[in-house]
Amino acid sequence: GARCLAAYIVKNKKTKKKLFSVETKAGTIMGEADKETAIVKLSDPKDYTPNIPLDLSGREIQVSYIDTGVPHVIVYVHSIDHIDVRGIGRAIRFHSRFEPRGTNVNFVEQESMNIVTARTYERGVEDETKACGTGSVASALITYLKLNPDITDKKKASMQVRTKSGEILKVTFDLTQGNISNVWLKGSAKFIAEGEYFLK
Repeated sequence: GARCLAAYIVKNKKTKKKLFSVETKAGTIMGEADKETAIVKLSDPKDYTPNIPLDLSGREIQVSYIDTGVPHVIVYVHSIDHIDVRGIGRAIRFHSRFEPRGTNVNFVEQESMNIVTARTYERGVEDETKACGTGSVASALITYLKLNPDITDKKKASMQVRTKSGEILKVTFDLTQGNISNVWLKGSAKFIAEGEYFLK
């Protein structure tokens, strides 16, 4: 959504600045766009909690949690194409551990040291979506921390995330004494339709 907004602002010449900022409920987002590619800077993540045990109908699983502007849970899987994203995602989304807000749920399979595949159950949509920007960021951040537990300071660390749509998004960020900041998300933003919405 943020990437699409950045592309819209540039396409419709809403600003003359190359880099601009937008206030959202999730915090201030900075962005820039060029043709069909957009890059946005998200608010610093918070509340990172790894290895949370969850009971799902008598079966215990381990998940990790992070807030990248909205809450996200990461569940690592071995065969992402066969996961019941809607069923398991809904059970975690409404789990008592994450009340009262609930959470988005990302199922993540590691492809290599710098790329993962993610499928996301989105809170509010209450189903799987083709891609989720904050979910891709959450998947990238938690995977990087999991794979590099001894790295506490690094500039422009990066991970790539393959979404359900097939697109690969790039996430970059800084680590300073274990704290994450300067998070950027890069990917496409294509115009597919245009319309008007009238407020009553």
